[in-house]
Amino acid sequence: MKHKRILALLLTAALALQGTSALAAMPTGVSAVKSRTTISSNSAQTAEALSLNVQKAYTFTDSDSERYYKFTPSTTGYYEVKVENAVCDDFAWVYDSTGTLVDAGNCSSSFATAFTTNGIKMTAGQTYFIYVRAFVDSGASRPVYTTVVKHTHTTDDLLGTQEADCIEAGYKEYHCSKCMDTYQIAIPKKGHSWKSTYTVDKKATCTQAGQKSIHCSVCNAVKSGSSVTIPALGHSYKESYRIQADQNAKGRISYMCDRCYAEKTTTIPRPKKITLSKTTYVYDGIAKKPTVKVTDAAGKTISASNYTVSYAAGRKVVGSYKVRVEFHGSQYEGALSTYFTIIPQASTLKSVTASSKGFTAKWTKVSAQRGTTQSTGFHLQCSTSSKFTKVKNVLIQSTKTTSKKVTGLSPKKKYYVRIRTYKETISGKRYYSNWSKVKTVTTKK
Repeated sequence: MKHKRILALLLTAALALQGTSALAAMPTGVSAVKSRTTISSNSAQTAEALSLNVQKAYTFTDSDSERYYKFTPSTTGYYEVKVENAVCDDFAWVYDSTGTLVDAGNCSSSFATAFTTNGIKMTAGQTYFIYVRAFVDSGASRPVYTTVVKHTHTTDDLLGTQEADCIEAGYKEYHCSKCMDTYQIAIPKKGHSWKSTYTVDKKATCTQAGQKSIHCSVCNAVKSGSSVTIPALGHSYKESYRIQADQNAKGRISYMCDRCYAEKTTTIPRPKKITLSKTTYVYDGIAKKPTVKVTDAAGKTISASNYTVSYAAGRKVVGSYKVRVEFHGSQYEGALSTYFTIIPQASTLKSVTASSKGFTAKWTKVSAQRGTTQSTGFHLQCSTSSKFTKVKNVLIQSTKTTSKKVTGLSPKKKYYVRIRTYKETISGKRYYSNWSKVKTVTTKK
């Protein structure tokens, strides 16, 4: 018994003086006790569970002087084992889950009735085993109370101070003379002293937005949520030179920013097309004047303020008439032209009568308008195709003729027949009216 007490005292003294980091270098005698008290698998399985701050009582006797407990912390932190109703030389050892001795303590005074282990940092979820040894005289018994409690560091050994600033907390660093660990006590951060006006962090330019925010007058930090966007200024362009567009080539306008000297060029699409409200009229003796729409190469309408329209003289009788657009102003120059046509009045195909290998067609005369018919004759056309893909043409060079016998056709064949008027000018150009409605006839044998 005496030998066991001496070895226990050696162990706890080594832990107290060197800390848990020195357990691996314990004296041979103490190592022998450790080896002897290594937790067997049976002891680990039968160890009684302890809860934090819950006292566990056990009555020791001279024949039952050892007790195994286990403790699994729910959070990582520093813990120690408190043993009460102890006598001198009682001791407690703490092992981690691998069986390594990590903490110890003993009752070192005959006047003391309680003691604690040095304290150790335990990991959440890891199980630690506690071996409590009580020395009881022969024939006697004694209840001993074991509790796992939070370890409280000592504050008598200040190692240094890191002062707090606006954004970071400081700390005081101590050395715990009991568990031998170094730990820190936080010093709260001071907080910022915000300015009442904005500071421009980035100036806005023509193309990029700027930024301004509230700064700390002490550390110049930016206040969260205080940043405000300064909109981009945008270019201040002034025209530098211009080339007008005409019917053959596009124009362009060049600009320069008077702030950043950036340049840009815009294109003036060339005038491309004149569109008339109507391109074909039927002769009625009244002068025609279709309205004009001018579009550029991009398909956009050019405002009428950029041009003047002129029409050919007459525009009453059958013929083709020129419409001319002359451009003016700062964007366009040059001119475009197009034409519209007045055609003769159409005739009506009255009847088509079959004959041997032919037929006879009859039609109406063209009524006079304002004293003239503006017609030269008629153009009769027939085909075996409703689409008139292969035709026979008959030209009647008189406006007085109102019927015509057509021969030389295939017998017993269906023909499609239509007629139109025409006007032939002095130059020999013919202008045709619209076709009449189609009639059909089947030739005889």
